Amino acid sequence: MPPVTYYILVNPGHNRVYLKNSQQMALAELQLLCSRFAVPCRDFARIQLAGGVCDSFIADEPLPPPALDALWRLSDIYALFSGAPDGLLRPIQPSWQPVFDEGISTILKYTGKTNELFTRMLINVARLSSDYADAPDLWLLDPIAGKGTTLFEGMRQGMDCCGIEITSKSVQESVAYLKKYLQTERFKHTYKKERRGGKDAKGASFTATLHQFTYAADKQQQKQGGRQCIFAAGDSTVAPQIYKKGQFHLIVGDLPYGVAHGNVSGPQNGGKTRNPTQLLRTCLPGWRQLLRPGGAIALSWNSFLLGRDQMRQLFAESGFEPCTGQLYDSFEHPVSQAIRRDIVVARRLAR
Repeated sequence: MPPVTYYILVNPGHNRVYLKNSQQMALAELQLLCSRFAVPCRDFARIQLAGGVCDSFIADEPLPPPALDALWRLSDIYALFSGAPDGLLRPIQPSWQPVFDEGISTILKYTGKTNELFTRMLINVARLSSDYADAPDLWLLDPIAGKGTTLFEGMRQGMDCCGIEITSKSVQESVAYLKKYLQTERFKHTYKKERRGGKDAKGASFTATLHQFTYAADKQQQKQGGRQCIFAAGDSTVAPQIYKKGQFHLIVGDLPYGVAHGNVSGPQNGGKTRNPTQLLRTCLPGWRQLLRPGGAIALSWNSFLLGRDQMRQLFAESGFEPCTGQLYDSFEHPVSQAIRRDIVVARRLAR
């Protein structure tokens, strides 16, 4: 069979700044995905086509349906076409559909919110770097959850999602929003609240409040037990006491950029620090306990505060295997004059 050129129409919902800087990242995400296909793919490029922006590539033969559905999970896809011998583009309809529409992660607005499409990319990069890229029933953890954008994007993809956030007010706002959203969209769901406590590694007492949602898209999923989304109001330094060890296939988070980390003491007089080094040195060993062998962690951070090599070294010191190479060096991009965002990816070895 002859080679086929595929065209991915880029989501027009990108803001101008993100679209300008997304080319390198989107092509790296696409190449990570295509590297898992049985059909060899090549010639990845971003092009202008009939006034639109497309990412294109050539497959040595037509891609099978599972591979086409995987393309529909890309963060910036708006439409998918294959090139026909007559020069026309033929639209490809997906058989895969997200559990929720994009509203679940776009409706809630707040200062400092991470771009939803970037969050989607962050989840995809973690998934594609793990041993569970094609596995169903994935568990995702955001140990620095904020108001839940990562969890909502994970829910869209049909994952069971859990988060930890130290600011109780943020958790309360996210829980209230999700309750209202599930009611409005008429998803069958239950909600319960529980407190969990114990001793941390230093013997100090801690408490965490867990808000647990169980929901189902239909009666069949409800019979199977449904999916879960859990918001934990607590300190991420005691993550292994909040959730089960080895529970998660993926850990994904967006480190704060311009505010002090509140869950780890800073170097001076117990104060707060904007640099993530102290936070990661304290939390990474515990987060590693929560990750299954073969699982992957992907975090974004402000590389003005800490260099990429230093960040990878922190992960290696905590027992992770950092992912390296050209594709993993392709995610750095400016957000503002004070923020240059990058992604670090690492795996827990399957042993």
